[in-house]
Amino acid sequence: MSKKKKKDYFEPKRGSTVSVCYDGKIGRAVDGLVTAYADEWVEVEFKPWAHEDEDLVVKVQFDRRSDNHFGGDLKGEGEGGIMRMLGCDGDWYSVLDKDYVDRVMSGDW
Repeated sequence: MSKKKKKDYFEPKRGSTVSVCYDGKIGRAVDGLVTAYADEWVEVEFKPWAHEDEDLVVKVQFDRRSDNHFGGDLKGEGEGGIMRMLGCDGDWYSVLDKDYVDRVMSGDW
């Protein structure tokens, strides 16, 4: 028997734009392009937030963390010791619905 999905279940479509939030904070969101999607993961291409190399574009696969977001580490980035103590191999990013992030940032939610 399949589990019924909730109304706000986030299912990004390939080719759509999503918000990729550094440290999981929506105020640190950058646009990302969905390159692949399955129910339990999404692959997104984006420019890391506030990275030294402004031309850097990465493609990262994020795992589903809840009905409305995906999350994961950007390997090889981050603050090393502290991030490893928290169980991350690099900077943490969350992937959220761009419309939701835009509404929250505008105060219209």
